[in-house]
Amino acid sequence: MKIKTKLFVSIGGSLIILLALSFEILMLLTSNTITLKLNDQLKNQVGNVTNQVSDLITTSARSYLRAIGEKSNSISNEYYSQFERGEISFDQAYSRSLKSVSQFKFLGSGIVFITDEKGIIISHPNPKREGTIAPMQAWIQRLKPDESTYKFYEFQSKNKLVFRVYNPNFKYNICVDANTLEFLEAVDLEELNKTINGVKIGLTGYPIIMSKEGVIITNPNKELINTVADDNFTRVLSKDSGFYKFVGSDGSTKFVSFRLEKNSNLYICLYGSVSEFYDTVDIIKRSVYWLGLIVLIILGVLIFVVLSTITIPIKTFTNNLDDVVHGQGDLTKRIKLTSRDEIGLMVKLFNSFLNTIQDIIIEIKSSVQASINIRSHIVYRINETFAAVKKILVNIVSIKNQAKQLDSKVLRSAEAAKEINRSIHDLNKSIFDQKSIINTATSGVTSMIESFKDIELFIGESKDNILRIISHVSDDKSIKYLEESIKLFDRIKKQTHTLNSEGQDIILKVEQLKISSDNIAEKSYGIKKEADSVENIMDDSKNIANYVVESMDIITGMAKKISNSMERLERNTIDLEESGESLRKSVNRFKT
Repeated sequence: MKIKTKLFVSIGGSLIILLALSFEILMLLTSNTITLKLNDQLKNQVGNVTNQVSDLITTSARSYLRAIGEKSNSISNEYYSQFERGEISFDQAYSRSLKSVSQFKFLGSGIVFITDEKGIIISHPNPKREGTIAPMQAWIQRLKPDESTYKFYEFQSKNKLVFRVYNPNFKYNICVDANTLEFLEAVDLEELNKTINGVKIGLTGYPIIMSKEGVIITNPNKELINTVADDNFTRVLSKDSGFYKFVGSDGSTKFVSFRLEKNSNLYICLYGSVSEFYDTVDIIKRSVYWLGLIVLIILGVLIFVVLSTITIPIKTFTNNLDDVVHGQGDLTKRIKLTSRDEIGLMVKLFNSFLNTIQDIIIEIKSSVQASINIRSHIVYRINETFAAVKKILVNIVSIKNQAKQLDSKVLRSAEAAKEINRSIHDLNKSIFDQKSIINTATSGVTSMIESFKDIELFIGESKDNILRIISHVSDDKSIKYLEESIKLFDRIKKQTHTLNSEGQDIILKVEQLKISSDNIAEKSYGIKKEADSVENIMDDSKNIANYVVESMDIITGMAKKISNSMERLERNTIDLEESGESLRKSVNRFKT
């Protein structure tokens, strides 16, 4: 993986992940905050609608109670007027007013009762309550005579509303009392439905008023009024307030936020679509997603541009280094960068490194050329030496054959010596042949010794040449091959010296044999007398001939070893020449 890719993946990936997490957290916090605000808004809207409904019902109920109270007070005043006209007595007017007023019935369980100025009930539809203290006695006592007002109170676990009006003629309080659960009967439902339907929840949502029994009281669809709501709405009947979601008939998610209006015991339900009401949250989420995507793209481009700027010197550095490593580089090129950071220092060091490499390559080129010249001279000398060794080997083979012939003739001479008494003529002839053979052997051995001297002289010159070559060669492999050649020449020289010594011994013995032959010739006429001596001499000649043959075998083996060593030296020289040529080609690849 390239360094730019690594940096992009590590730095860019870390920043992108960090930014993505930041956007995700921001979006989550924002959406949660907005959702909470929308939930609060929905709760407030439920409360506002509930208050509107409660105010409308309470206002209608108050108007209704005030009308009954004023009518009751009007009846009382009518009886007082009859008293003033003298038609009835005061007591009659008082008792008739109490009876008439307390007979009013309205809203199912609504009643009118009368208390004195102290709050003691003096007239009630239920006679058992007469003479008892009114539940709101303290409130009545605090009221001024001309103050007509209302009060909510609880009696026997029921919420009630009472309207009090004071009659100054009879000096008692007319109290119009009603159960709040029955206020709905005093409300104009068409007006209530009109008011409620004016409230919008989202685009298509609306409020619904429902009784404790699940009967729909208000609904934009008038056909559903006074019908029992479906299960999606009757779920609210077990709680006083709450919020839940359900899947509507159209497949979309709906919600119901509800609250129980305790005075009227009615459920105020806000019904709407989740996607419409919480559309703001979805818009913000989409906006944050798109904003985050745009920021990530811009950040990725910026990171890529910055990393490209940073990695250009590194890429140039690695390309040049790759060219140098694979033998394709131009050592005259330099990276031009003068920044003061670590990359600039690395480039400076690399340029210095190229300078050093360039100098080394120039020196290597010069050394390689000198080494090639030296190797050429070595090859020429080795070829000459190899030709001389082959010539020596041919001469040794010839001498060996002659030695074998000498051995054969010595054997025949020995046989002839046994028959010397039978043929002096044959003995003389054999002696002559023996002398001729001895002269030939002496000449061959002498020639061989001269060849050995030539070999020793050539070996000395070759060693001097090799030592001069080693002083000019720096390649370890070439030096090793040259040192092995010197060792081989030393072994050849030693073997040649040994052969020379053995040749001298052979010449000495041949000379002895020649003297013996001369003696035999001189005494040929007295051969009969010296027959036994001749036989002994022939035995010695036979031994000498066998020794000569054995010596020739040894010399032949040594010559073959020398030939094999020369062949190995030639192969090593060829390898050395090929390695030098390869080194020359490798060095010449670099432009200096």
